[in-house]
Amino acid sequence: MIPADIAGHIAYVFIMSGILLIGRGKRVGMLSQLVGCTIWIGAGIALELSSVIIWNILIGLVCIHSYRNWKREP
Repeated sequence: MIPADIAGHIAYVFIMSGILLIGRGKRVGMLSQLVGCTIWIGAGIALELSSVIIWNILIGLVCIHSYRNWKREP
């Protein structure tokens, strides 16, 4: 495996953990997803893939926005 491939697997662990945490009502799940997106941005830079970089920046911004607007009670 190449380092970018390993980074991708690690990023998906953070993203999937974030999805599970959000499903359990934990706000920290969005931060976990943000870590995964950040790793993907690094992989995109290493592989020179603009689509990976751009989409993960956008997804990361959505995670930040959602984290800031999280309501304690539905």
